[in-house]
Amino acid sequence: MFLIPDVGTIFWMSIIFGITIFVLAKYAWKPLISILNEREKAISTALESASEAETKIEFLRNEQKRIVTQTQLEKERIIKEASEQRELIIQEAKKRATQETQKLISDASAQIKSEREKAILEVRSQIALLSIDIASKLIYTEMDDRVKQMDLVKKLVEKVDLN
Repeated sequence: MFLIPDVGTIFWMSIIFGITIFVLAKYAWKPLISILNEREKAISTALESASEAETKIEFLRNEQKRIVTQTQLEKERIIKEASEQRELIIQEAKKRATQETQKLISDASAQIKSEREKAILEVRSQIALLSIDIASKLIYTEMDDRVKQMDLVKKLVEKVDLN
């Protein structure tokens, strides 16, 4: 039941196998090996590129983190500077307002003082006029009678309203 091949079959099979090996070695293996070598080189190049890309990506991530941190610090610095500028502007505005208030107060005080002096001069002028008026009326009345003169002065003083 075992099939044992014939010696002739084995001979012809060996010759066909040899021819096939020869033809494959001469025409197919070189292109196949070169294709396999090219594919191996392409895979190796792709792996190197992927490794380089991964390195670049890692570098870019680190660079991104550094830039974000730097930007955050810059933002905080700008906010701090803006806050300081705001405080300076507020202080300057307060200082300017205080100076203007002081100037207005001093101007008002000077004006009040000037008006007061004018009023005092006016009162003095009126008192002088009243005094002259009283003196002239005294001159026209009897100068001999001293009691009448005193009564007249008292009456004129009571009639004068100083307010």
